[in-house]
Formats: sequence, structure tokens, C-alpha cells
Amino acid sequence: MLRREIWCHLLAYNVVRHVIAQAARARNRCPRQISVTGARDLLNAFRASLSTETVAGWEKKVAVLLHAIGGRRVGRRPGRCEPREVKRRPKSDWWMTKPRAERRAELLANKGSE
Repeated sequence: MLRREIWCHLLAYNVVRHVIAQAARARNRCPRQISVTGARDLLNAFRASLSTETVAGWEKKVAVLLHAIGGRRVGRRPGRCEPREVKRRPKSDWWMTKPRAERRAELLANKGSE
């Protein structure tokens, strides 16, 4: 049963990626520029509407869905940095001794000077 569940998750992921590829082709974009989470949310939102639609209306709604998915772009997050330090006090040399925001600012300053 575990194998089946894993295969179902992989199948669902591949279906979402296939729809993203179709939406990217319709919008002349790279599939990596489209958000997987946004596509999944839109597919869930359109699911009930598509299941009750006639064939003629279904094609129109699929076109609208692909256009909407193509508009969900992955956000650019420049300067994103998280300190890789342990906050708790185990026996480690990588202790976090400063607040996270302060440490993040230090890492970004060091990254810019390199």
C-alpha cells in the first residue's frame, strides 16, 4: 500500500508538471518560471467546475485554466539566505549565538563582499 501511495503522489506531481508544460507553451514561457503550488491550487479550484461541464464548455474552461496557470510565476527572491546553525545547545561548533535576523544580515553582507 505504501508503494501505491508513493506512486499516486508521483503520478499527481507528473500530471501537474504536464499541465504546467502546456500552460508554459501557451504563454511562451519556460516551465520552470511557473509555480507548482499555484498550478496545483488552480487545478483544485477548477476540479469541480470541470467535472460538471459539457464537452464544448470543458475545452473553453481548460483554455482559461491554462492561461491562469501560465500567469502564476515563481517569485524572484534575491538575497535569500538562511543561517545554517543550530539554535539549541547540543555539543556542536555551529551554535547560533545571535538573533536570526542579525545573523542573516551578516551572511548577506559577507556574501556581497566576496
